[in-house]
This record gives sequence, structure tokens and C-alpha cells, in this order.
Amino acid sequence: MNIAVMFIAFMIVFKLPVVKGHQFGKEKISIWRLFSNKNLVVLMALNFLIQTTLGFYYTYFPIYFMQIGGSNKLLGLAYFISAMSEIPFLLYADRILKKIGTRWALIGASTVAAIRWLIIFFISKACLFLPFQLLHGLIFIVLYYSMATYINQEVPKELRASGQTMNNLIGMGISRIVGSLLGGFLSDLYGIKMVFLYNSILAFSVVLIFGYIFLKKTTR
Repeated sequence: MNIAVMFIAFMIVFKLPVVKGHQFGKEKISIWRLFSNKNLVVLMALNFLIQTTLGFYYTYFPIYFMQIGGSNKLLGLAYFISAMSEIPFLLYADRILKKIGTRWALIGASTVAAIRWLIIFFISKACLFLPFQLLHGLIFIVLYYSMATYINQEVPKELRASGQTMNNLIGMGISRIVGSLLGGFLSDLYGIKMVFLYNSILAFSVVLIFGYIFLKKTTR
């Protein structure tokens, strides 16, 4: 089924219109100019750290779920709940970001992530995970949407596509690799359950450190 869907998507690509970028026919602007935007760098750093904990979750949660008595059917239901939980945020995302801003949206997502990893550490029965899967709708999609929107609004139009690419590379590429590899190493040493506790501590630390940074900038 996956092969069929991916083949259809592959064929659709050839039907997409060719769009000239903002730098077409002009002097090329280096992608490294993105890192001169200090606010963007700070937000990317926050996103990277929380996405690293998500990288561990995506790789090792199914294993841990099975270890405590879960089944494939129950795991599928858990992922279905987490996927559906993202819809409410998407319906009101623009209003939320206008009201609290990108910084505090990311801090909120980080706080929920910290709480979620702590809950996973304490839960010992697979069926009890199901209601807490709803928390997923306040983590990944908030991080992804907020960063994408910030880049589209704050980065010069010539670098917006590059900015989105860099954000995805750091926030969804490198972070997932680090979360999987480092998480696997720590899991062998301390167990998956303990690594979820460490992820919670990391996420709470991110909230405190970056929250302080954002408050300091606000008061200036």
C-alpha cells in the first residue's frame, strides 16, 4: 500500500507547475545569511532540542509500548489518536499565534512535551497511554507550524524556501537522527523508561532557559 501511494505521489510531481524562485535572474544570496538572524537561530535551537526528544519518542515508544503489554492494534489506535489531536490546533493556529506569538507557542509546546515524557515514565500499562496521546496535538504540529510561519513572515523572501529547508533539516532531520542514535545508546545503558525521564528533564530545562531568554528580550 505504501509503495502504491508513493508511486502516485511521485507521478503527481511531474504535474506540478514550474515556479521561478525569488532569486531567479538575480544575484544569489547565501543560505548562511539566515544565521545572521539571531531570533531565528534561537528559535531553531529550541526546536532542535524538543524535536530530538520527539525523535526518541517516534523510534522507541512502539518498543516500550510492546514491552508493557501493548498490541499492534492498540498501538495503531494510539497513533490514530495522536494524529487526530493535531486538527484542533490547525483550525485555530493563526489566531493562537497572533495572540501569543511564536516564542510562547514554542515554549508552550515544550512544556507539554516535558509533561508528556514524564507521564510516559510513570505509566506502566499500555491502555493508559491512549488518553494522553491527545497531548501530541500540542507538541509536534505547534513546533512545525510556528516555525514555518515565523520563517515565512520574518525571513527575506529570497531566503524563505532556503529557510524552510534549513529548518526541516535541523528540526526534523538532524534532530531525529540524534534522538534515535543517542536515545538508543542511553536506552541500552539505562532502559527506555529512564530515557523518557531524561527527555522530560531536558524539555523542562529548555522551557526554563529559553523562557528566561524570551522574558529578558521582552523587558528590554
